[in-house]
Amino acid sequence: MKKDRGILLTVFLVFQVFSLLYAVPQLINPTECTAYYGPNHNCQLSYLAGFVVGIPTIIGLLKWKKWGVFLYFIYIVIALYTGFAGIPEQYRMFNYIYTLPLVSIFVLILPLWIIKRKWKYFS
Repeated sequence: MKKDRGILLTVFLVFQVFSLLYAVPQLINPTECTAYYGPNHNCQLSYLAGFVVGIPTIIGLLKWKKWGVFLYFIYIVIALYTGFAGIPEQYRMFNYIYTLPLVSIFVLILPLWIIKRKWKYFS
């Protein structure tokens, strides 16, 4: 059985790589993250956890492993925590009403649909 990755899954993997590359400067110098979230939010730990889970996720998805799919959803939980848990009080309502539905579509529903179409290739 020939495993054709397809355009959508390839774009999905490229997006994953770019999201990990975004985490590198935050790991090295978290001042922007700390300025936005405040001193009580441990930005470096959140980004490090996402980075540590994100690399095996990409490798697993590239090698057509089911554990890579499951790691992706762990990665998303970490990313959602990093993105939403530390939001300052004055911005929370805006982010929950406008941003959360878009995030749900693009990081949960769309990847589920993409992976479901290729699930037979994963081992």
